[in-house]
Amino acid sequence: MERTLALAPRIDPAQIASGTRYLPIRSDWAQASGRTCCRRTLRGRTSSPTAGQNGDGGAHVNAIAASPLENALAKLTIPDLAAQLFPGWRFGKSCPSPFREDRHPSFSVYDNGRRWKDHATSEGGDVVDFLAKAHGITNADACRELIAMAGTRTASSRRSTHPSPQPREAPPRPTVEAATATTALQPMPEECRAIWDEGLAHLRGNASLQDAVNEWRGWPEGTVRTLAEDGLIACPLLKGRRGVAFPVQAPFRDELGFISTCDVGFHHRRKSEKAGERIRWTYRPNEKADNVRVAALPFVLGGGFVTYAQTLVGTEGQWDAITLASASGWLAGDAAWPENVTVFATRGASGWRPLLDAWSAFLRPSARFVLFADADAAGDNWKAQGGFVDTLRKLGHPVRVLRSNRTSAKDLNDLHRICPITSAGVSEWLTPPGRKTP
Repeated sequence: MERTLALAPRIDPAQIASGTRYLPIRSDWAQASGRTCCRRTLRGRTSSPTAGQNGDGGAHVNAIAASPLENALAKLTIPDLAAQLFPGWRFGKSCPSPFREDRHPSFSVYDNGRRWKDHATSEGGDVVDFLAKAHGITNADACRELIAMAGTRTASSRRSTHPSPQPREAPPRPTVEAATATTALQPMPEECRAIWDEGLAHLRGNASLQDAVNEWRGWPEGTVRTLAEDGLIACPLLKGRRGVAFPVQAPFRDELGFISTCDVGFHHRRKSEKAGERIRWTYRPNEKADNVRVAALPFVLGGGFVTYAQTLVGTEGQWDAITLASASGWLAGDAAWPENVTVFATRGASGWRPLLDAWSAFLRPSARFVLFADADAAGDNWKAQGGFVDTLRKLGHPVRVLRSNRTSAKDLNDLHRICPITSAGVSEWLTPPGRKTP
């Protein structure tokens, strides 16, 4: 269902409604255990895959293997956890809640013991959500605990007197027509890396340039500095002129089973030299300059949380993604990024195919997409048959589409520059109708 973003005179999130339910952004932050990177990038301890982790010396950065979390989810069900956490609790499709006093059974365990729903509170989810609710911890901590439990418990150690459903194989997900051969992506070539690193150092050391970009895009003070420190924005020198550039990030599973990203190139915005000339975006590497072409993979914030993120935000372009994150306060510090949100910015309206080609295998099947489509013909294509929205729904993801209804504002960043977006507004857009904003 599509809804418009209205500004009269400011963005009024109360006008946003949808027939699809979404989990809210919660304020329970957790540190990225054992990882030396910030929560916005979660690149892992290296900027490229560990040699040999994919069986090929690290050459293929997108090789996919079952992670410890996936193995744990295949091994443990909600009845398995309940046998330890709530001995004697009788689970079923209609049963009392184990989390509160419930005289009139309003709780359900279904999907072969892999999902739950509290009909009185509208809470629910999968095994990870159940464990997080039971212990009052974050989903990230629940994932780690679930992995530990799966490593020390076996089916024979269950204490429940009620038979638990046998683990099942997940049904195959519909395939997405590949847009690019992401399995053969290489780390950024040395020449391109040198250009990128120089542009990164230039921006990091130029406070006035940082302030200029913040003012230009309407971002809070310090936004560009934070992004530059995280390696998410630079000002490289190409053909004698500087422009703003963003990394092209390819996902891979690191040696600990977590999702990290490797910079395989960058996307450079070159300012027009003549009045009326169209602004040009260039990829490096490209076939003309480097004899190799980088895929149009999305710009990603919070990619390390993608395997347990319940809310996946999609925007068309990096500006909108950063605007949403900065307005929400998610760039305010290393611990400010919400663990159940990942933001994807496609490289143009057609960039959704490379996004799904590279990232769909890592997404939670139950994750909800909130898409901020541009208010133009290209944005309309997201809703066309066989388009972005249609493909996501075929993959089993609920989808909500939001777009601007102002003729002077094509996208989220345009709206923000007309009237600043607030964190409360973003929370309401991502919060299910009828549920209080956190």
